Amino acid sequence: MSLRQAPLPDSIVDEAIDWLIRLELSDHSEGAHPAFERWLQQTPQHQLAWARITGIRRHFSSIPSKPLTQTLSNINQQKTQSGASRRQVLKILSMSGLMLGSGWFSKEYTPWQRLLADYSTRIGEQNSFMLTDNSNVILNTDSAISVDFAADTRQIHLRRGEMQLTTGSDDGYRPRRSMLIKTPFGQISALNTRLTIRLKHDQARVSVHEGLADLTNSKGPERLIRSGESLWFSAGRVLPAINSSISPDAWVSGAITGQHIPLGELLDELGRYRVGIIDCAPELKDQQVSGSFQLRDTDKTLRFLAQVQPVRVEFRTAYWVVVRPV
Repeated sequence: MSLRQAPLPDSIVDEAIDWLIRLELSDHSEGAHPAFERWLQQTPQHQLAWARITGIRRHFSSIPSKPLTQTLSNINQQKTQSGASRRQVLKILSMSGLMLGSGWFSKEYTPWQRLLADYSTRIGEQNSFMLTDNSNVILNTDSAISVDFAADTRQIHLRRGEMQLTTGSDDGYRPRRSMLIKTPFGQISALNTRLTIRLKHDQARVSVHEGLADLTNSKGPERLIRSGESLWFSAGRVLPAINSSISPDAWVSGAITGQHIPLGELLDELGRYRVGIIDCAPELKDQQVSGSFQLRDTDKTLRFLAQVQPVRVEFRTAYWVVVRPV
């Protein structure tokens, strides 16, 4: 794979988009461009990310200058935070057809689901949000949701990653509006429920912790999920989730705590909270570990693992960690 085709870390993509917004919309100070040049020269990845941004900008000539200027001015005036502005900019570009041919909506180039969402987290970040109906949403690492509340329905679209939802009281609406959680593989309806939903490449897992939920996918009848049950589902099938040594909602506490966790499974989970890969030696993957493993600082957790287990952890680069026998 050539450098120009290589995927970029989410953090680098975000920085490039932040610079686009800053230079084009908001920051006209004398120090902005020198600071941008310093950022650009720091790494080849910065230059690659900016080259892709430049590819998008070349299409600006297809939009009349006055409407474009007015639109960008409105975005700048309404900006409350960089994440919100980013989503608005990308929505405008996508509606104008500017990004469809650039490759920036491909999964390999950027987590576009997160950039277009109403609420999102970066890799390694977890955050909690209170919605207008008093529902509480906790987003796990690298996750994104869109929220659409109307007069008679509440809809949450899980676009990326993982979320825990505790449905709210929906004060002011009698009867309470229905709550529907949409995924690429099916939808779940819930009231008075606490549940966790995780997206993977070709399926999703729903785990109900309190209350009841109904699952519907495109090729099956409605399926009732009771408290304590977990299901994997795709568009065409529904299967019980095999009991794992890691609870589906363990991440909510900021740590993975358990007994007899296969090392490979633990490292796969830790890998979700960092940019790059954790390469585990095959002979170690079934080795069982027990304890509490923090998610907020995975470097520290990996070093701790090397202290309490017969393994060697080597940080080859910032993005490549190797775990092998002592």
